[in-house]
Amino acid sequence: MSERSKMLRQVQCLDFALFDAALYLDTHPDDAKAMKYYNHYQKQAAKARSEFEGRHGTLTHHTHNSDGDMERWNWTDSPWPWEYNHEERR
Repeated sequence: MSERSKMLRQVQCLDFALFDAALYLDTHPDDAKAMKYYNHYQKQAAKARSEFEGRHGTLTHHTHNSDGDMERWNWTDSPWPWEYNHEERR
């Protein structure tokens, strides 16, 4: 598996953990332990996304131009986050 694929998988795993925790917190909003878990993984996910985007391009259109001063729509310049070489799956 390539470095890009490993980094993307890490982002996906962290985002899944956040989504799952958010669903739990929707029904248990006062659970301090769950909130601590969510906050911990939110920081980890932000770091992983930032590292991925720094090396391999943006993951979503929300982050493609964080400075807000863009002259050209560049979201489509990099490979899409889900694009991979079929050889990497082995």
